[in-house]
Amino acid sequence: MKKTILFFACCMAIGALQAQGIEFAQGTWKEILAEAARQDKIVFVDAYTTWCGPCKMMDRNTFSQKEVGDFFNANFINAKIDMEKGEGPSIAQKYAVRAYPTFLFVDSDGELVHRTLGYQEGGMFIENAKAALDPQRRISALNARYAGGDRSPEFLRKYTEARAQMMDGSHGKIAEEYLQTQKDWGTEENMEFLFQYAEDPDSPMFAYIFKERAKFEAAYGEEMVRGKIQQAAFSSVMKMGDLEPEAAVKKMDAFFAEKCPDIAPKLSAQTAMTVYKMMGQSDLYAKTAVKYYDQYPSNNFLELNEAAWGFYENVEDKALLQKALGWGLKSVELQNEYFNNDTVAALYYKLGNKKQATKYAKKAIAMAKKNGEDASETEALLAKMKGKKK
Repeated sequence: MKKTILFFACCMAIGALQAQGIEFAQGTWKEILAEAARQDKIVFVDAYTTWCGPCKMMDRNTFSQKEVGDFFNANFINAKIDMEKGEGPSIAQKYAVRAYPTFLFVDSDGELVHRTLGYQEGGMFIENAKAALDPQRRISALNARYAGGDRSPEFLRKYTEARAQMMDGSHGKIAEEYLQTQKDWGTEENMEFLFQYAEDPDSPMFAYIFKERAKFEAAYGEEMVRGKIQQAAFSSVMKMGDLEPEAAVKKMDAFFAEKCPDIAPKLSAQTAMTVYKMMGQSDLYAKTAVKYYDQYPSNNFLELNEAAWGFYENVEDKALLQKALGWGLKSVELQNEYFNNDTVAALYYKLGNKKQATKYAKKAIAMAKKNGEDASETEALLAKMKGKKK
């Protein structure tokens, strides 16, 4: 135990000298929980993946802030865990981590007390973390209030938000209870609530979104609304149980044709690409993705980077990889970031162009160091290239 305490103390001291932002402890999950118990603190977990663009933006823009660092270092034991390596997959499974970045707040017994999702600016990030420190705002306290019969509109809104962060689908019923207290669902406040928390395509909430789609598109943009409809299609198909990939795609095609026929072709093409990728159908995914981006070119740098990285991980065909390289280069052109330069380097390497791979790897590493980001994956790729014969 003394060795563990000393190890953590050394890590924290080194972190304090190196940066003004959040100091992340090193060690196993068991050791981190033990340290939380020793200091009587909650564990904050940055659940990330190496390919997640918003995760890297959190590293650069939010975790590095002095104000954020001061608050988190004083109140939490901070852990940064890759959900796809080491203990990460088991932690992701235990706490139902399905989107990135996810931020977990766990007590020293390993019980989840709070969670938030997605990219957040410093002020919002601190405010969301404060809920984990306030027993009255933790999910256990909110559960007790609901069980005790509290159905006030203000509480139902807060409880819906908290349950939605648990990623178990339990918030839908509570959201509908809140809306039943509202005479007008079309207010700006209620439309925002509907758009954020509607998930079940068969619910009254989603029926309202379909009915008033033009209003939602005017408020949130066509792409955001279409993404919401795609989520509904996924939910609808998942209710049917295990399906073969082609059968799942056909079911979603029928869903789009019924609910939004005017935009069904694009939604069907985009969703088919996603389904094949999720179900591990690499060949179908690759062919569908190329067809989709040829027909519907994207100017979203994050989307293009994700598609390019998906090809790096799942595709071997050189012609298809060349297509993915084009998406990666366009992503860099649209917004020059560490992660999309890393993607381009990886694709050039897989295509056998060592010179260009080295160029983009060095560029990515330099950007990461300048911005205080973790470049270990790119450094490993560069070392691998240097070790290979030309």
